[in-house]
Amino acid sequence: MLDWWFDIDNRICSVRMDERKTASTAVFDGDFHVKFEQVRLLRSGMTYVYSLSGGHGININDVKFRGERYVSLYLDGTLIKEYNVNAEYCKRKYGARPESYERAGRHAGAIMAGSAAAAFLMVCFALSVATAMGFISTLKQAAATGAAVAATLFVLFFCVSLIRYLHILKRMEKYSVISSVKNRRKQNSRIKRKSVYAIKRKRDTSTK
Repeated sequence: MLDWWFDIDNRICSVRMDERKTASTAVFDGDFHVKFEQVRLLRSGMTYVYSLSGGHGININDVKFRGERYVSLYLDGTLIKEYNVNAEYCKRKYGARPESYERAGRHAGAIMAGSAAAAFLMVCFALSVATAMGFISTLKQAAATGAAVAATLFVLFFCVSLIRYLHILKRMEKYSVISSVKNRRKQNSRIKRKSVYAIKRKRDTSTK
């Protein structure tokens, strides 16, 4: 969800917009009569024009530039704020579960557990259908088929989930969503190296 806050005639107004939808569905909060005027074509996107009570005008530009989507709001020709939609998506994903993206090993374990659970449920459903249709008649055949299908589904689910996770992680690094975490780890490693070096130096001087 994208939102903008600003003052008009000493009154607070806010605009909220679902980034998955167009700006024509934006929601305005405040004591204003808002009228949607038109959509104008820009060089790389659209601008949605609103008129407000008191003669004020709002434009919401939704454009794409070099593969990135930017949504910005202008009040009477003045830029209020601009959002990079992809960056906001990454921030929201990180904010929901920051520990998953700070510790990749822990998240890999969660992916394995989820893949195993999904594979087990799919195998149970497939075996029940195959048994009801008469394709499987013995317990040994069901066990062998279930094991083979479960292993295949587990690998498939795990690979798809891991690729998706790494893709999101790479995007977070691109938009510096997790840069503070990386810098903190680097800083901690430097402090540890300095402390070890200081202790070693102190020992060397004491032995002389």
